[in-house]
Amino acid sequence: MNRVEKAALIEELVEKFSANVNFYITDASGMSVAQTNNLRRLCFERGIEYRVVKNTMVQKALEQLDTDYVPFDDSVLRGFTGVMFSGEDSNAPAKLIKEFRKKSGGESPILKGASIDTDLYIGNENLDMLSSLKSKAEIIGEVPPYQEPTPIDLPTELDSFDFQDLWKRFGPEETEMVLDILRKDATQTQKSKFSMGASVE
Repeated sequence: MNRVEKAALIEELVEKFSANVNFYITDASGMSVAQTNNLRRLCFERGIEYRVVKNTMVQKALEQLDTDYVPFDDSVLRGFTGVMFSGEDSNAPAKLIKEFRKKSGGESPILKGASIDTDLYIGNENLDMLSSLKSKAEIIGEVPPYQEPTPIDLPTELDSFDFQDLWKRFGPEETEMVLDILRKDATQTQKSKFSMGASVE
C-alpha cells in the first residue's frame, strides 16, 4: 500500500469512527478461515460492520477525532485488530461476541477495547457488562407512549375548588399546573380569597 492509498484509508476510517458513536476493537487471531467467515456473516446479519485493519491505520485515524483515544495505544492497538462498527447500538457487538463464542466453543474473538459514546473500556473483562447495556432502541421502547392529559373543568371561583381532590386525582405536577392557571386568573379578576403562596396539604 503506497502513501496515497494509506492516506485514503485513514480518511475513510476517520469517517467511519466519526459516524459510529459505538465501536469495538477485537482480536480474532487463531481463528480458522471458516470461523472467520462465520463471524463476518453473523456481523452482517446483525447490521455490524467488521473490518480487519492495521493498528497504525486505526491509531492515525483516532488521532484526528476530538475524543482522546491515547489510552488505547499501549494495550488495545497491539497485535491482531478487527473493528466492529455498530452505529448507535452499544451492546450488539458484545452480545454477538458472546453468542459466537458459545456456538464455537472457543474464546475468540477477544475484546481488546470499546468506545461507547466516547467512554473507553479496555480489556476482555468488560464484555459481560457491555452486553448488559441497553441500546438506544431498547431505552426508547421502555418509554411509555405520550398520553394527553385528562381535561379538567376549571372553576370560576377558587373558593369552590377542591385542591385536595385534584392532588389525589392527578398528582403534584398537574396540580401545580392548574394552580398556576388559577393564580393568573385570580390576579386578573381579583376574586381570590386565598393566599396563593400557600402550599397544598
